[in-house]
Amino acid sequence: MKKTVLLVFLIFSCICASFPAEGAPQTAAQLYENGRRFEYGKGVSKNDPKALSFYLKAAEAGHVEAQAKTGLFFDFGRGTGENVKKAVFWYEKAANQGHPVAQYNLGCIFWNGRKGVKKDGERAMNLWFLSAMHGYGEAQHNLATVYLSRGEQEPAAYKKAFYWYYQAALQGLPKDQWRLGMLRETGKGVEKDLKTAVFWYKKAAAKGHGEAKARLKKLGY
Repeated sequence: MKKTVLLVFLIFSCICASFPAEGAPQTAAQLYENGRRFEYGKGVSKNDPKALSFYLKAAEAGHVEAQAKTGLFFDFGRGTGENVKKAVFWYEKAANQGHPVAQYNLGCIFWNGRKGVKKDGERAMNLWFLSAMHGYGEAQHNLATVYLSRGEQEPAAYKKAFYWYYQAALQGLPKDQWRLGMLRETGKGVEKDLKTAVFWYKKAAAKGHGEAKARLKKLGY
């Protein structure tokens, strides 16, 4: 009987430890984790407004992941109305601390221009570069795509496109594996090599990339 009572007490204690008592001070990490619970529905019903409330408090306390999340919620209007200026504010907080996703998302805002935020391609590229250097595949993809678009006027840009597509392809992104195959097949930015091109087409096709499949079929594979 005593063992049963002790077991029940331990289980209850663990549950209580997961959610601090109402009114009790919480650390930034606890606030962030509570935000995740409400965002992803871990033990509670999904609730974006509550998730944002916790993320915002954690962000104000200096939690870098929470700052990136808060920026994301304001960026896409999750749990609140869309507010690009607030998104930029919180993305910048996280980006300045080296958060690669915040750097990428902030770069997208400056690249496209949004309500209250002017287009700034140079700043966007700088942010994507920082994110790419941290290994973020989507930033590597964006850099590569911009350089590829400049290749006709600046042949040296093809080499940069190849480099960044290669970095993203190594992370398994099929769209970049396909692009890498195209560059290998055409010899843009790198020596022509059909065998290597087919290798990358097959990598992309195995993940369902339609254009890679079509190219392989046309090449007889």
